[in-house]
Parts: sequence; C-alpha cells; structure tokens
Amino acid sequence: MRYEGEITLKDEKGEAFRAIKGEETNIKGSRALLKIIHQGENTKIRFSAGDATSLRAALDSAYKMLAVYEKISGLVADELK
Repeated sequence: MRYEGEITLKDEKGEAFRAIKGEETNIKGSRALLKIIHQGENTKIRFSAGDATSLRAALDSAYKMLAVYEKISGLVADELK
C-alpha cells in the first residue's frame, strides 16, 4: 500500500519555508519522502511512504520541523515586543 498526503501552512512571507526547507534532504529514503514547496501564500509539505512504518517516520519528521519552527518564531516574536 502507498500513502500520500499534504500539509498546508499559511506562510505569506515564506518564513516557514526558508526555516524548514534544508531539512528536506535529511529525510529522503527508499521508503519515504518529504517534499517542501512554497506556493503563493502557502508552504506545503508533501509526503509519500511505501508502508505504515515509513509513513510514521515521515510524519514525525514533519512534526519535528514544524515544532522547531514554531518555537523559534515565538522566541523571535517575544524579542521584538
């Protein structure tokens, strides 16, 4: 079975895209792939996996990238106050 999906983030300035784009190459594998693109006002994380285990690994990687971005952007916002 093949799993595919997409997570869309509202990202008008492309900040999330620039923050997480470099991580894309670290999670490519023979069983799973994450692709990160910026399209219009959105950043999209597309994933595909060959089995449930690799799907979980791909989604965990996406979650970790987003969690780090969220923390960093919160810290920057606090500094600007």
